[in-house]
Amino acid sequence: MTYWLSTSSTQAERAAGQSPAEAGGTAPPARDPRPGARVAVSSGGVLIGRAPDCDIVLTDERASRRHALVHMAGDEPRVVRLGKGRTEVGGEQVESERALAADDLIALPGLELTLVHEDDAPPTEDDWVLRKLDGGVFGVSSSPYTVGGGDDALRIDGWPPRALTFWRTGSGLSVELGTDARIDGEALAGGHVATCASGARIEVGGETIQVLAFGGMLASTVADESTDRRPRAVRLAFLPRGARLYVDGCAAYLPERRAELLSLLLAPPEPHRPGELIPDDVVLERLWPRQTKTTNDIHVLVHRIRKSLVSAGIDGAALVERDSRAGGTRFVLHPEASAAVE
Repeated sequence: MTYWLSTSSTQAERAAGQSPAEAGGTAPPARDPRPGARVAVSSGGVLIGRAPDCDIVLTDERASRRHALVHMAGDEPRVVRLGKGRTEVGGEQVESERALAADDLIALPGLELTLVHEDDAPPTEDDWVLRKLDGGVFGVSSSPYTVGGGDDALRIDGWPPRALTFWRTGSGLSVELGTDARIDGEALAGGHVATCASGARIEVGGETIQVLAFGGMLASTVADESTDRRPRAVRLAFLPRGARLYVDGCAAYLPERRAELLSLLLAPPEPHRPGELIPDDVVLERLWPRQTKTTNDIHVLVHRIRKSLVSAGIDGAALVERDSRAGGTRFVLHPEASAAVE
């Protein structure tokens, strides 16, 4: 499902301080019942404010330079209040952030936006499928795609609800474990996020499903490992709350603490360098000074970052590496990559 922010052309012209004639004449009739410009809501979010680099620029003087952010958190749209001015949903002021639903009206200084949704286009033939070893092949027809014993896209009796959540990450596929499971024989705890290789077997409660690439026919071949998928351009741009991470053209919104850890990995203190393993003691001191925190807190934070990235179509499991034996964490970068924190 795709969500959009929509405004009527009349609202857009008012916000810009122009009449329809000044804006170039009356806009042609639109097919959508809510006509006007639309901006797709992604995991990177739609940034709204007076700053000229915002995705939607407000001209009302009551608006902040970074006023609000509407983004996808998994399959849920949310609005984050960044500025001090009016940010209302359904007539109620947003204090920090809140979930949104289809047809919600978002009121900002000088502009009102409506959240609309559309069903996604059907998957292409170059896709992924899940095969139950006792029979049955099921296409991963959406992102996220849940597997479990509840109200899931693929129901398997005896499994807990949302036992597995699959996310498309570019041409790849990642899985978030909602319960303890085994992937290719390796025992992993619930909350773990992993990159799926074609042919991988995931076992939950004694029952196994296999992940397969689908490119015109079922195949269990692994993608060409010679292709270097390490990012070459990474930028972390802080907002009044959280930050936006840009990785080779993809974007994801990250709440404050997750953004702080990525900032440390991308711009570590000397003598460490971006892309290197940053020791746990450095992370604990920088993120939680004078607090009693342990490596378990780092584990939890890394899992949350991976989930945020995977839901944005970025392979977080491959990019944010945790080495428990060495006691460190790193953001994987190409040797010639540029990394910036703003």
